[in-house]
Amino acid sequence: MNGKRVVVLGLGRAGRSLARYLLSRGDEVLAYDDNPKAFEHEDVRQLKQDQSFHELSRLVDTKADFAIASPGIAEESHAIAALRGQGIRVVDEIEFGYGIVGKRIVAVTGTNGKSTTTTLIGEMLKADSRDSFYGGNLAPGLPFSSALLMGPKEIYVLEVSTFQLERADLFAPRIALLLNVAEDHLNRHGSMENYLALKLSIFRNQAPDDFAIINQDDPRIMSALHDPTSSSGAHRSAFKLKAQPLTFSLLDPKADAALVPPAADARTSGAGSLCLHGKPVIAVRDVRLPGRHNLANALAAMLACDCLKVAPESMIRVLTNFAGLEHRLEFVRELCGVRWVNNSMCTNPAAAIQSLLTFDAPVVLITGGREKDLPIEDYLAQIKARAKAAILFGENRARLHDGLQQIEFDRMQAAETLDQAVQMAQREARPGDVVLFSPGFASFDAFSDFQERGRAFKELVVRLQAPTNHQTPTTNHDTGV
Repeated sequence: MNGKRVVVLGLGRAGRSLARYLLSRGDEVLAYDDNPKAFEHEDVRQLKQDQSFHELSRLVDTKADFAIASPGIAEESHAIAALRGQGIRVVDEIEFGYGIVGKRIVAVTGTNGKSTTTTLIGEMLKADSRDSFYGGNLAPGLPFSSALLMGPKEIYVLEVSTFQLERADLFAPRIALLLNVAEDHLNRHGSMENYLALKLSIFRNQAPDDFAIINQDDPRIMSALHDPTSSSGAHRSAFKLKAQPLTFSLLDPKADAALVPPAADARTSGAGSLCLHGKPVIAVRDVRLPGRHNLANALAAMLACDCLKVAPESMIRVLTNFAGLEHRLEFVRELCGVRWVNNSMCTNPAAAIQSLLTFDAPVVLITGGREKDLPIEDYLAQIKARAKAAILFGENRARLHDGLQQIEFDRMQAAETLDQAVQMAQREARPGDVVLFSPGFASFDAFSDFQERGRAFKELVVRLQAPTNHQTPTTNHDTGV
């Protein structure tokens, strides 16, 4: 493929890595980005020094062999339409990388838990001294294309999103994991049926000697795979599993990876063991990651690593030491007996519910952001059931306020800024409480991404001073929005 003319659409971290790799192998790079500031990035300035790197101001008469598009660029965008209109094939980075590294891929998708599970698998492989790479959609982390510059690896562990799967027609990982499916990104994918079909497509091209790891506790997944009369029945033939199915479960001790004894109560923790094929690997009390949902992530990671012949001792070493990723139930500090937790990565209501279920202590919740056209009724019910008080901030605070008011929850305040929300939360919290920053919605109303939002929260919390006197909580349903 050397000497190709390749359009790189989008010059984010993946696009820049792709351009470096393409230039290193002798290709000509035609770079396009809607944002002119993208070309001012220091990495792009260095790329411009290569005579084979060309900046495109428009996509007309492009004369390219193929194009690689950033996941953030939707199929209906003018850029994609312009290239396809010229007969140019447009693929995603994972599709392109798969064409180079082949079947040596473990791909992790799902609505929630992708980053944690990808990292667990990657760290378990590292603990087992395996020559591997983990990254992909993982943030913070390295894109898949950066691994192409590192030389061949035995295994590539990739977090994969539906945005990437939209343009991955041939992608066929050796091991594919589908962790869960809940409402998310409907503003891009249009319907839950389309979103589910994209998630299931991670299994589409697998062969009988590959592995498909699925969450047996997720009714949407199980229905789509086994019930031809389900809402996804129209897609069933396209996504019928050809790979060897393996299941993980917190409810069924007979699953390939299971919590034994099972625990139906979402708050139950500390009891039982995580098992592989009926054999205990680690006691729940020894797993450092907080939250029952992370036990499911741990089981999925263990099952993938079992397929790769990773020693149980390596799995145990990681599970007893890994405390979690930044912005995912991240402990920030304790002040005057109050624990402050940053969960900025929480960008959908389903993840927000799981976050609330993690804590037995009283929770002062900070929540809100930009909508993604998702239902919020279940989340509001859990706020009423689990939160001592709620501080509403962000673009959709009025909708959250009205929804909570309708279900007769009045322990809430509205904040104009995140700084104000943190101050309000401090006034509400008492020793023994948890202040949980778990937005439940996108960050783009005020921040560039969830990482910037999480860093802003942590900076505010670190600057907090102990109150000079006891203050009475002020939450009531009359505070303005």
